[in-house]
Amino acid sequence: MQTLHWMLCLFACAGCLSAAVETPEKLSFTSDISPVIEHWCGECHGEQKHKGGVNFTKYASMDDVQHAADHWEDVLRVLREGEMPPKTATQPPVDIREKLANWVDYALDNIDPAKQVRDPGHVVLHRLSRLEYNNTVRDLLGVDLRPADKFPVDGGGGGGFDNNADTLFIPPLLLEKLLDAASSVLDAAKPDRLALVKPADDKPKSRREAAKATATAFAKRAYRRPVTTMEIEHLLRVFDYCEKKGISYEDGVRQMLKAALLSPSFLYRAEEAKPERGAFALSPYEIASRLSYFLWSTMPDEELFTLAEQKKLSDPEVIAQQVTRMLKDEKAHALALNFTTQWLQLETLRSNGPDPTKFPTFTPSLCESMIGEPVAFMAGLISENRSLIDLLESDYTYVNGELAHHYGIDGVDGAQYRRVTLPDAKRGGVLGMSAVLTSTSHALRTSPVVRGKWILSQILNAPPPPPPPNVPSLPKEEGEKDELSLRKRLEKHRADPVCASCHSRIDPLGFGLENFDVLGLWRDKDVRGEPIDATGTLPSGETFTGPVELRKILMKRKDQFARVFIEKMLAYALGRGTEAYDRPVIKEILQTVTKDGYHMDTVITAIATSYPFRYSRNQPLVAQEASK
Repeated sequence: MQTLHWMLCLFACAGCLSAAVETPEKLSFTSDISPVIEHWCGECHGEQKHKGGVNFTKYASMDDVQHAADHWEDVLRVLREGEMPPKTATQPPVDIREKLANWVDYALDNIDPAKQVRDPGHVVLHRLSRLEYNNTVRDLLGVDLRPADKFPVDGGGGGGFDNNADTLFIPPLLLEKLLDAASSVLDAAKPDRLALVKPADDKPKSRREAAKATATAFAKRAYRRPVTTMEIEHLLRVFDYCEKKGISYEDGVRQMLKAALLSPSFLYRAEEAKPERGAFALSPYEIASRLSYFLWSTMPDEELFTLAEQKKLSDPEVIAQQVTRMLKDEKAHALALNFTTQWLQLETLRSNGPDPTKFPTFTPSLCESMIGEPVAFMAGLISENRSLIDLLESDYTYVNGELAHHYGIDGVDGAQYRRVTLPDAKRGGVLGMSAVLTSTSHALRTSPVVRGKWILSQILNAPPPPPPPNVPSLPKEEGEKDELSLRKRLEKHRADPVCASCHSRIDPLGFGLENFDVLGLWRDKDVRGEPIDATGTLPSGETFTGPVELRKILMKRKDQFARVFIEKMLAYALGRGTEAYDRPVIKEILQTVTKDGYHMDTVITAIATSYPFRYSRNQPLVAQEASK
C-alpha cells in the first residue's frame, strides 16, 4: 500500500521533468527529480504528513533511491507499462515518461560497486520437494516407485516454484508418509544400492563392523557429503537395538538405513552455516548438490562426488564443464519438465480444465499431450542450444500424434514428440500453445482478462494488482443469444475509472489471443457468429490485430522477456525468490546472454557460475549488521 501511494504521487509529477535532458546519466536526482517530488508529493508525504507511512524527505540522493531498490522496481514497472498516471489524469509526453523510466533503470543498474555489499542471499534449510524425493530415491536405491506422489502437495514460494525452501515444511501428515516411503523404497531397493557389507561367519564381532561399513558407504551417498563419526554412531544405535532384540542382521541393517532415510541430512539439502560474518563460499559438496538439483532435480552422480572430493567444484570453469556434461544427460529432462510447467503455470490445466460436457474432446490424454508441448519445446531449446527468444516467436513447435491431430497437422503419429514446422504464422512460441491458451481460459469460455494477466505476469513480469473487492464478475459462459459480446461486456466494465487503470493494460493483450478458442484452436467467429475482434491498443499507444502482430510487439521487448526468464530460472536454481540485491547479478547474466545471442546453455551456465549460486550468507549475521 505504501508503494502504491508513492507511485501515485510520483507519476502525477512525471510530466514536469525537463524534456531538455536527453540521457539518464545526465539527469540529476537533486535538480531534476527531487524538486518535482517535493512540489507534487510533499504535502501528503513530506515532513508534516506521512500518508500511508511514506515520507519522501528520506530520499535525498540517488544513493537513497538505490537503497530502496524494491520500491523503485515497482516505479519502473508502472512507468514502462503506462499504468500511471490514470487515464483520467493529464498524461506526460511519451518521451518524458521514457526518460524518467530510463533514469530509474539507470539508477538501479549502476549502483557504485564501492558502496555496494555483494549479497548472495540466504536459503533456509531446504527440504526435498516431491519430485526431488522421488528422483533421489530412484538414483540412490535403484527404484522408481514414486512414493512422494502420495505426499501433500508442495506450496509455491518466491519465484512461483515448489522447490522454494521457504515453503517446504514438514506437516504432521507428511511425517507419516515419510515413514511409509522409507519402508517401501528399502523393501524394493536393489541389494547393490544398499552398500550391504555382510559379516564373516567366523568372526562374531564383525557384525557391528560390517554394519558400520554399510552405514558409512550408504550415508555418504544419502547425505550427499562426507559423514562424521557421530552420525555413523547414531545410525549404529538403531542396529545395536535390533541386535539386542534378536533381529536378523539383514533386517537390522534395513532398520538402520531406514533411520538414514528419515534423517534431516537426507530429507533436507542442508548447507552448513559458517562463522564468518557476511558471505562465504559454499563447499564443493554443497555446490555439487546445487548443480544436481538445479539441472536434474536429484542427487549428484559419481562424477560430481569425485570432483567435490577433489575440491574442484569451487572453480567456475569446472562448473561450466559440468553444466555442459549434465545437460546432455537424459536426467536433464527434469529441468525442462519441472521449470517449464511451473513457470507457465500449467498444473491448473489438470485441476481446472475446460468443462468436458461442453468440450468432450478435452480428455485426460489430450490434457497431458497439451502439457507435453511446452516441456518438449524447452527440452529442445536446451538440447539443441537454441535461443530462449524462440519462446516468444518461432516457426516450429513439438507435437505428438494426439496433439498433431488436435492442431490439424498431418504426418505425426504415436506418443513421442517431434519437432514440426508450423503451417502458418498464427502460432509460434508459448502464446500459440494449447496448454497456455486452455489453462488461461475459463471452464466454459475464453477469458481475455486471464490471458492478458498471464502475459503481464509470466512474460513481462509486470503483474497487475488484485481487483478491488465487490467487483461484479462476468458471465461464466458466452451464449449464442447474448445481447452483448464478451468484448463489449469488458468495454462496459472498463467504463468504471476504478477498473480502467488496470484493464487498459490487461484486456488488449488478451484480445490479441481471442482467435484461439478454449481448446487453443483457431476460430474466425465467436459463438454468436460474429467475427472475432482481436484488435488491441496498449497504454503505450501501440496497436495490433491478432496474435501475429501481438508477438511482434512483444518481440520489441525481447530483452525485457529475457530478463524475466533469467530471473525466473535463477529463482528456480537457488530455491528462493529473487530480491533487489540480486539485480546486479541478473543484469550481468542478461548482458552475457544478450552478447551470445540468447543461447540456452549460456543462460544456464551463467546462472550456475553466478555469485549467489556459489556463495551464501548467514541470515542472523546479516540482520545484526543491518541493525548497527
